[in-house]
Amino acid sequence: MQITLTEGFMCGRFFVEYDEDQEIFLAIKKIMGKQHPDFELKSGDVFPSQIFPVITGKNEVLPLKWGIPFRKKAIINARSEGLSLLFADCRRCLIPASGFYEWSKNKERHFYTNEKGILYMAGLFKNEESFVILTREAIQPIAEIHDRMPVLVQSDECKAWLGGENARYFFHKTPEILIDQMR
Repeated sequence: MQITLTEGFMCGRFFVEYDEDQEIFLAIKKIMGKQHPDFELKSGDVFPSQIFPVITGKNEVLPLKWGIPFRKKAIINARSEGLSLLFADCRRCLIPASGFYEWSKNKERHFYTNEKGILYMAGLFKNEESFVILTREAIQPIAEIHDRMPVLVQSDECKAWLGGENARYFFHKTPEILIDQMR
């Protein structure tokens, strides 16, 4: 069995702004407040190994650690084209974010979002403990910076992703227009 660990900077950080105008973030705040009152939701950058609320197929919101343990490392991203047996017992989830970062070879930071200011990254979670972000071949404008990007699910297709629809459809679908905001 061959397992490709994704190390480095491909979707190694994303950003969330718990904006009162975003219905999904209000719902997450409400659910987390009831089910996990000790968990503090903070706007800002999210890094590997942090606990972050993800949406599961049961329309639950679970606080999970970013990175599925494997040997002595944590896998934070998984290539959608070649999911291995390591992920066989994982279930689908969505990681809501305001946007994600990529770095150019010159170490310039690029921030990608859409007009709505909310992205849903496709992910897998394991044992209600940890999650990974699924990646795919990058499209423009990201391909100019990096060869990979997160698998993005449009808001009207979230239920289909969580409900077990054909995964390959999402892996190859062109996402909404992304805006590059150099930061």
